[in-house]
Amino acid sequence: MPLSSWCKLCWLSPLLLVVCQVVDAAETLYLEVVVNGKNTHRIIEVIRDDMSWNIASNDLADLGIKLPKNTGVLFRLSDFAQIGIDYDAQFQRLFLTFPSEFLPLQQLRNERPIKRSTQLQRDAGAFVNYNLLASSGSGRNRYLNVWHEGYLFNEDVHLVSMGMYQQALGQAQDSGYTRFETYAQWDNEDALWRLAIGDVINAAPAWGRSIRMGGIRFARDFALDPSLITFPLPEFYGESAVPSQVDLLLNGKSYRREQVDPGPFLVSAIPYFSGAGTADIITTDAQGRQLSQRVDFYVTNQLLAKRQLDYDLTFGFRRNNFGLDSYDYDNRPVFSGSLRYGLHDYVTPQLHLQSGEGLLLVGVGANLLMGNIGVLELAHSVSDHHDIRGKQTLVGYSYAQRWLGVSMRYTHRHQGYRDLGVLDQGVLNDQQWQVGLSFYEPSLGALGINYFHIRDPHMDARSFMSLTWNRYFDRGFTAYFSYTNQLYGQREKVFSFSLSFPFGNYSQASVSGYRNPTREWSNQVQAMRNVPYEGGMGWRVGIDDGNRNNAYGSWDYRAAYYDTSMGFYRLMGEVQYQAELAGAIVLMNRDIYWGRAITDAFALVEAGQPGVPVLVGNKKVGVTNEDGKLLVADLYSYHENRLSIDPMDLPVNAALSSVEQIVMPRRKSGVNLQFSVRYTRPVLLVVQDERLQLLPVGTVLRVKDTQDTYQVGWNGEVYIENLVAPVELVFTENNCSLQVVPPVEDIPFPRLGPLTCLSSAEGHSLP
Repeated sequence: MPLSSWCKLCWLSPLLLVVCQVVDAAETLYLEVVVNGKNTHRIIEVIRDDMSWNIASNDLADLGIKLPKNTGVLFRLSDFAQIGIDYDAQFQRLFLTFPSEFLPLQQLRNERPIKRSTQLQRDAGAFVNYNLLASSGSGRNRYLNVWHEGYLFNEDVHLVSMGMYQQALGQAQDSGYTRFETYAQWDNEDALWRLAIGDVINAAPAWGRSIRMGGIRFARDFALDPSLITFPLPEFYGESAVPSQVDLLLNGKSYRREQVDPGPFLVSAIPYFSGAGTADIITTDAQGRQLSQRVDFYVTNQLLAKRQLDYDLTFGFRRNNFGLDSYDYDNRPVFSGSLRYGLHDYVTPQLHLQSGEGLLLVGVGANLLMGNIGVLELAHSVSDHHDIRGKQTLVGYSYAQRWLGVSMRYTHRHQGYRDLGVLDQGVLNDQQWQVGLSFYEPSLGALGINYFHIRDPHMDARSFMSLTWNRYFDRGFTAYFSYTNQLYGQREKVFSFSLSFPFGNYSQASVSGYRNPTREWSNQVQAMRNVPYEGGMGWRVGIDDGNRNNAYGSWDYRAAYYDTSMGFYRLMGEVQYQAELAGAIVLMNRDIYWGRAITDAFALVEAGQPGVPVLVGNKKVGVTNEDGKLLVADLYSYHENRLSIDPMDLPVNAALSSVEQIVMPRRKSGVNLQFSVRYTRPVLLVVQDERLQLLPVGTVLRVKDTQDTYQVGWNGEVYIENLVAPVELVFTENNCSLQVVPPVEDIPFPRLGPLTCLSSAEGHSLP
């Protein structure tokens, strides 16, 4: 019996009682600690002093317990009445129950990967998207247009050139080449910026204007990392007294399930919608007891997440007559700069500067999240253009939820206000109102009501109201209606409606009507068949019953290397015939390839053999040509694209090094993928001994004068993967050998035998 127990029995002796107290004060236990129902699986030194419990502060900190400030070396648990203590002497465990303020906050966030799991690729090469359009109409109205969009790239940079050549046929109209854009661009995917030199377009806030320049642009580019969430995400706080399961529901739909330890937790979500929503956080413990709380939230991409920075710095010379003149640039430099910063999850301030050509403009603004009731937009800018001062003020508000949307914007300008986009414009609207309401209910459809009010100093104010409705019915049937009314003045009214329905896998038809401001009605019937993505034929036809009997018709075709269409248009009594051819020419690995137009990125797949099926995801996109290559034109940059070859369509003698690769190309570029497919000459031998008995399973045959071996399987069968030359097999234990000669016939997987392993040196071969 422990000494302390004897002391307690001798309670009549005061001296022994003092001894007992001293012994109890010195009692040290080594116990397994359970915190709020969770076993820590840690054995910790615990000091019991006169029924008070003490644990080293460092040991509690290692368990994640948050201790008060100025805590000593030992933490006296019994000094805190809210801490529950239960000692299990039989199993030597100490059960501690802490309130939430002692427990660490668990952050259940949607974490982004620290680095991409797939390496970015951009192999050296070039491609040109082309579009040839020939048109012939009434009289001498005939022309040929050739549009090009060329890209030259390597691992670091890509060069871009866009332009169009127009040749007028049989008329005095000008012909020639017009350059649209030429620039070089560098992308930094780690720091998320782009640098462009050449023809650029500056970025501006919603209350500013973008312009075309010839110069330099340095800007943030969030598109370089599509996985980055740039707007604030909603976060929901909860507490759990014991280990529990947490379910997060967004607008009543299950979104996330996590296991949490005892204590407070913070769970974040990336909603599948924008606007107002409701989150339910349901906590369930091991006994099935549930605690539920409901939280309203609002999510919008009009704000930047906290500490996110967006910027645009552009310097150059303003471009004029874009699309008409190739080299019309002003000779005076201009500058435009914009900055947005996520100051808080509820506030995103903005700054906008412009200067040059006698202009100085400074603007400030902010987007403010007003709790769960929407976003407020405020902006004010002042300008000085050749000593003529002006200002612009904007106030906006927006709100959205599942069945309701509200948007309002009011803009007021002083007459002298100018920015780089309207330096040459004489008069600006000095007041503009926009108000919009939208409603949605699945059984009723979507209804939109919009109001516009515009006023300028030299014209009467103009106000318009529009109403739109559309609904999607079962089996793809859709209906649409719109009404526009000028509220005063000429009070022009415009009506339109359409009904459409699908038929077949790729086809649809529609009936529509339109009443113009002069109260003339015209009705139109249209039908079309979309061209299948993998290739094939499509068509479009339409006719109306108006005074002009307008009509159109076209035939479309998609081939492996191009898209083409031919058709006619009859408009206001004149007929125009058109033929179009579009595709891409690719230069890579010192060879030229033809393909469909490239919208983003592409891959050149090399399998080494013709007729190999190639898939993107689970969709077959083509087969390799006679050189064993295929151009795949529809990849997504900065996303993982899974390309594979289908071995099921290959002969049994096809040997593959790999059947699938995942690539992440950079924008407007290509990658070269190697799938090594080689065709072998496999054979299956049936081998017997001189007594005409099949060799037993497991018999090892060695290739003469080498260390290569083959093992005999069931029924005396021996598999040789690639028999391209005669080979002599030796069975050492029976001192016999056989000579195997490749068959003369070109059979994918021949069966040879039975072959006899002879003791003579000649061996045996099948004729």
